[in-house]
Amino acid sequence: MTTSDQLTHIPHVPGVYLMRDAASRILYIGKARDLAKRVASYFHHSIRGLSPFLMSHKISALLPAVQQIDYLPTHSEREALLLERKLIRRYQPRFNTMWRDDKSYPYIKLTLQEDFPRLLFTRRVKRDGARYFGPYPNVSQVKHLLRYLWKQKLFPLRPCKFEFSEGHLPDPRKVQSCLYLHTGACPAPCVAKISQPAYYQIAKQAELFLSGKRQRLAHTWEQQMRQAARRLDFETAAQLRDHVETLQRMNERVSIRAIQEHDLEQRISRSRALSALQDALELPKPPLVIEAFDISTIHGVESVGSLVVFEQGYPEKEAYRHFRIKTVTGLDDFAMMAEVVCRRYRRCL
Repeated sequence: MTTSDQLTHIPHVPGVYLMRDAASRILYIGKARDLAKRVASYFHHSIRGLSPFLMSHKISALLPAVQQIDYLPTHSEREALLLERKLIRRYQPRFNTMWRDDKSYPYIKLTLQEDFPRLLFTRRVKRDGARYFGPYPNVSQVKHLLRYLWKQKLFPLRPCKFEFSEGHLPDPRKVQSCLYLHTGACPAPCVAKISQPAYYQIAKQAELFLSGKRQRLAHTWEQQMRQAARRLDFETAAQLRDHVETLQRMNERVSIRAIQEHDLEQRISRSRALSALQDALELPKPPLVIEAFDISTIHGVESVGSLVVFEQGYPEKEAYRHFRIKTVTGLDDFAMMAEVVCRRYRRCL
């Protein structure tokens, strides 16, 4: 199979791609939000016949050696990032080593080791007692999320760089010019406007949010909202109500599946098998969903149809179905198959 043929076999989904040479050695491993577009971008200039001098020197050095492209679909770009890192560490591809550029992906840091924690953007993970969330593949999205959380006042944690603790608050003269203090954007623990336990509770709520435990957080806010309403603190109750509604509108949970080391080659084999099946059946794209039917009968009675489903080469057992034959009597497998197939896809439609 040629490289140009392979491009049509790659789906438009997030994932990791592996470029191999004629001996099936892995040359380069990369991730993509859209596998088909990303891989095609490598060969765009090559297909147009441009001079290697007009192409990236990295790509012009890599492409002549590429004979095989494998891909591993994932559920999200973040899963692709984590899988890419795992594969690179395991296989140490030649071109990944040559092109290493010290680039690191961003994390969100929650400084829980402090009496009055902060939410920070960072690229370095340290053993300092803080809680780190990430890595995230998109820097702008991380910064946008932090701005959004601050703007909505979901977790009003102090944005300043002052170092202080519950027992050693900063000199009031140092913080009197703080804009966040005078605008009320910060709960101002530096001047004891909020107690340390109350402030730390906000930080723990931020931890729940960033850990993906948002239903639990919503339940906590709903309880606090009812308590505020009972004590006639309607302003706090309204604010908590808005927080719950904001949380419900946000649909940013990331689905991460655990990837076992022994599954990696198996997943590569499955991607090859799907590409081979597409080629053999002359399909326009890989058969990412496969459904197969069978009819079982005992001398024309107790007849049933069975359906098995595979998604991306994996059996999806929750989607398996049995159909009791209703309209056909006697030994007529073709009519039974027609009934089962019709019932299946009529229900889907």
